Amino acid sequence: AQRDQIEQAINLGVQAIIIDHGQPEALKDVAQTALDAGIKVVAFDVNLDNPKIPQVEQSDHELAKAALGQALKDNGASFQAGYVYVAGFAPLDRRNEIWDEVKKANPGIVEKARWGTVNDTTAVSTADQTKAAFQAHPDINVVFA
Repeated sequence: AQRDQIEQAINLGVQAIIIDHGQPEALKDVAQTALDAGIKVVAFDVNLDNPKIPQVEQSDHELAKAALGQALKDNGASFQAGYVYVAGFAPLDRRNEIWDEVKKANPGIVEKARWGTVNDTTAVSTADQTKAAFQAHPDINVVFA
């Protein structure tokens, strides 16, 4: 879907394209096609690994530190955690770096379940996975997403 939208924008001859999130492997070549067509491309929270494409991002490290800092403040250094994560998405990968650091520094944090998906029905699919995770692990008392 995102690829198709970028291709449509190229065919329309737009002046610029902002690529927001997505899977880098699926977007690198079409982003290059846009550049080759003289279209400016900016990437937000997706690393297209192209020096001609400026990358803009929020501080996912700081976001994760703030959220997990609050979880530690509210629950102490020991809790049963659920974790919503999908590898390969730049913002989630950056948050995962902090998650790993926090777990290492606080061995009382037990990751009971990890889930997540990215598809056409992400919210519904993830909600269903969350329900299943809570049913399988009713002792989860913190979820980091």
